[in-house]
Amino acid sequence: MLSFLFNKHLEGLAGLIFAIFKWYNEEDQEMAESAKARTTMRFYNVVTLAMYFVLVIIILSSVVPMFLGA
Repeated sequence: MLSFLFNKHLEGLAGLIFAIFKWYNEEDQEMAESAKARTTMRFYNVVTLAMYFVLVIIILSSVVPMFLGA
């Protein structure tokens, strides 16, 4: 949702997925108008990494037992 606040557009499911997993690189952060926006982008990058980590854990916990025969 922060992507909507920064980019001012959110269209359908693809836009929602983009908003959830948006990564703000250094160029995006340098173009930010305020220090608060840069801090928010950095925080959101940490949240995005945490979501990816949880997603990988969920996938591994559902796939690994199939190969171990559990």
